[in-house]
Amino acid sequence: MELALAVLLALALAVLTVWSIRSLAADSILRAEVAEEIVQIIASDSKAVDALGHAICIAGAVTGAVYRMRDGIRTVLAIPIAGSDGRGIAYVNALRMSDCWSFASLTIHFERRALQLHHVAPRVERAASPRRLAA
Repeated sequence: MELALAVLLALALAVLTVWSIRSLAADSILRAEVAEEIVQIIASDSKAVDALGHAICIAGAVTGAVYRMRDGIRTVLAIPIAGSDGRGIAYVNALRMSDCWSFASLTIHFERRALQLHHVAPRVERAASPRRLAA
């Protein structure tokens, strides 16, 4: 009886460990994909290019969180970035729905100043549900 309980406990622990590792790996991959997508948006902004130069890319470990939601992805990240003329950290609070980004904030912090990119992507309004339209 004790042996069966020990085996069951060991199996449960192994399953939880594998699940946790897979979950962490999937979160890291999603965070990297989202960060790369946001850096591409930053690289297409003329104010960012003026401040950082060309060839803007990720320049270190991305920190923060990416949350999967039913309708899209919510992200709150700090992304170290660098271009040919400078370095900074992009702080992002955004929502992606239907392949369109809506930014609550997108700011690049340099050593002694910050550059806010408000107009990077349009805000996305959710379509009214069919029930609300019928009422």
